[in-house]
Amino acid sequence: MNYREKESNVYVMDIKERDVLSFLGNQFDYNKNPTPQERRAYYDAFIKYIDFALNYCQTELNGKTYTEKHIIPQVFKVEIKTEQAYKQYWRHSLFCAQLYLEFLKNYINQQFLERYKTIRLNLMCDIEYLFAQNERWNKNFKREIHLTCGARHEVDTFDMLLVLNELKCIENIPDIKDITLRNIKPYQMFVIRQLLELLGKNVIGYDEILDENNRIIPKFTQISWEFLNKYSKKSKWEIITPISITYILLLNKWANSFVHSGYIYASYIIHYAVDVINKIMQSSIEPIDCYDGKKHQYFLLGDIRINNYNMLRQDFENYINSKTNSRKSIGKQQNKVCVKWKNIQDVGAYIVSL
Repeated sequence: MNYREKESNVYVMDIKERDVLSFLGNQFDYNKNPTPQERRAYYDAFIKYIDFALNYCQTELNGKTYTEKHIIPQVFKVEIKTEQAYKQYWRHSLFCAQLYLEFLKNYINQQFLERYKTIRLNLMCDIEYLFAQNERWNKNFKREIHLTCGARHEVDTFDMLLVLNELKCIENIPDIKDITLRNIKPYQMFVIRQLLELLGKNVIGYDEILDENNRIIPKFTQISWEFLNKYSKKSKWEIITPISITYILLLNKWANSFVHSGYIYASYIIHYAVDVINKIMQSSIEPIDCYDGKKHQYFLLGDIRINNYNMLRQDFENYINSKTNSRKSIGKQQNKVCVKWKNIQDVGAYIVSL
């Protein structure tokens, strides 16, 4: 990475491709009738910036590739405490950025350039910050790096209000480019969180967990993956998932952090998270032998399989009751918890055996 000194001991990463894209992008945003030549110039600048960023990632990684078992424990940490953890976080983030840049290079279409403002601005901020952190943590650059662009990393209540009203009247917005995608796109994280919550309930096969007054118990709304992660390796039942349940639980906690904090993670991390969700939800390649002696294949289910399903149900009920009636309640009247089970044909997994 080349640098230019901005002021005493403060440096800017010298990136020609960034400066050209920033200039042409800003011009394009305010040009209501760009000529074909101006469109081409902006498109070429966009691709050249992607190529520059992609080359940096590939050079730094030196051909190293990672799978989800390496990436998920690193990039979906909600809290990072040690120097080594920071180094690993930024190194694995480089690989996620590489995947995202490879996607964008094929995704950006000259016909739809007006729609890419949010992608461009987020990408430039995220990439410059990523490279600066990599230079600091993994290349030991000690001097201060001044960033040429930046963005708020949170959604606030006003952003949420804009999203609500925009979605309320979205049919009347004449063009996609007029939608404030900066506020809407982060809600991919909320969808991930809700999808995993519902998926966990469907996989275990229940609708609700009710108290003795027939009311939903709020603390159990996200208990599914916690239970599966804790019991799957030491029980007589077996569950087979496309990726480790430990990693699904990490992804769920990461997405849940957005719900409670409004913190917007980098675009390349969200992109990778969506890819992981797609892998979890990918249907089986061929029909699966199930408990009823028939082969089944459902294109709306991920390839998740359970052996000895009735024992899973029993363990889940015991787990819920143990969480409800703690040691402090010994000697007192025990609370009754009711798991409202689905019909077995509605369970969101392939029941291989009962």
